Amino acid sequence: CLFIQPVFATELSCGGFVLKLLDDSGSFSIGYQDSDGKIVDFFTSHDEYTSTFFAVKKGKNIYKLNRDSSVDFSTYSTENSIGLKYEVDKDLQVYVDFSFCPEFDGSTQSVIRVDVTLHNLSTKTQSVMLKGVFDTCLGEFLENHFSTAVNQYVSNEQYYKSMSVEKWIRSSNGKYSVQFLLDGAGIT
Repeated sequence: CLFIQPVFATELSCGGFVLKLLDDSGSFSIGYQDSDGKIVDFFTSHDEYTSTFFAVKKGKNIYKLNRDSSVDFSTYSTENSIGLKYEVDKDLQVYVDFSFCPEFDGSTQSVIRVDVTLHNLSTKTQSVMLKGVFDTCLGEFLENHFSTAVNQYVSNEQYYKSMSVEKWIRSSNGKYSVQFLLDGAGIT
């Protein structure tokens, strides 16, 4: 058997949390380093983390940003963040910026902020839609795959048009959890 390990180009960590960007596919990974030094992935790692992705619909075409060979990408880092820059058809840039920010106590840095910015490089107005797909593996082997602010038990895939009622989605394996805040102040 030949096992190919993904090559990560850029990494940012805070406390036990680790953000990694894949240099060869434009994918990303978020996990937690446990007390034994092992990284516990929050997202499914098969196919080099490509089942977690952002996609854009530009005109009539849909581009999965980490899978579409026509999409150019690069990684970048700043003092406090790391990110992916995607370029679609030479006239649309998508920046996905990952950073850590404090919890409500103002000091514990266990919140990962993801800012996605789209830049129209065309001289024409374009209709563009953005979608994020997060394939978490934490709740896979439990009866309760997910929970929300309204539904404590969600055991199959769901489609929500708005998160104004549900507020967040949480996946847990009983020891580790990932929670996506999808409605509230500063979330658009």
